[in-house]
Amino acid sequence: MANQSQVDAFATRFPGCTEFSGALLVTGNNITNLNALASFTKFGELGIFNCPLLQNLNGLDNVTSVGNLNITNNAILTNIVALSNLTQITRGLAIGNGVLTDLHGLEGVTAIGGLLSLSGNGLVSVRGLDNVQSI
Repeated sequence: MANQSQVDAFATRFPGCTEFSGALLVTGNNITNLNALASFTKFGELGIFNCPLLQNLNGLDNVTSVGNLNITNNAILTNIVALSNLTQITRGLAIGNGVLTDLHGLEGVTAIGGLLSLSGNGLVSVRGLDNVQSI
């Protein structure tokens, strides 16, 4: 999805759907919110990158499982707290956002099934990954 109107229309394109087994890639200069994704609980892959106006991940509050999760190059993304219901990352996690200082919101995750990449962040703490027992 390359713009806010595509994000807003996503749930309409898949009415009643809570799981999306494919890759959902959100990238665009005018994306300001992910509220239209609130009905989804599972993604095969979720990529949120190059969204310079996105401040938070509100709208992903119901996500419990994701294969790959990639959140990178979102200039003003200050928190990922909306991911607090996430319990499974079955393949990999990549986070790289300059102003993100901690990983609060990932406390429910106990295992990451593949690569963990934390780069280009303003992280002062990995708080949020405290319960991860295996990678």
